[in-house]
Amino acid sequence: MADAVEVQVIGADEALAQVEKFMRDLPDALQSHMSGISATQVEQLAGVVPYLTGALSESARAERPDQSGELYALMLGGEDVPYAGWIEFGGSRGREFVPEGRYMEPTAVATQSATADAISRASQDIVNGYPWITPST
Repeated sequence: MADAVEVQVIGADEALAQVEKFMRDLPDALQSHMSGISATQVEQLAGVVPYLTGALSESARAERPDQSGELYALMLGGEDVPYAGWIEFGGSRGREFVPEGRYMEPTAVATQSATADAISRASQDIVNGYPWITPST
């Protein structure tokens, strides 16, 4: 029978603590990097929706859905623009239903590369700010 082997992982506790810190820091870092992208998306969205009175284009906005650190959500409509969903998705009164939407998704897709870059920069900012400690033995 072989002798028992003891394996000791050095630095695992420190690494786990840094991963947990990263996850706590990420929402705020994302918010600061995504605000510029979101402003661009809102401007682009407002420029492509149909324009009659301007209410629909003025309703374009980006919101953090629940302040939980999610990325911004591109939004159209509101109380004063109850027809926004019909304009975006259709589905009745002769307007074909488009499940992915006519304006919001294409706007988000058009800025997908910039969004990925912002997420990468936010992550790099967090990691570069760590004091990279030497694991205890």
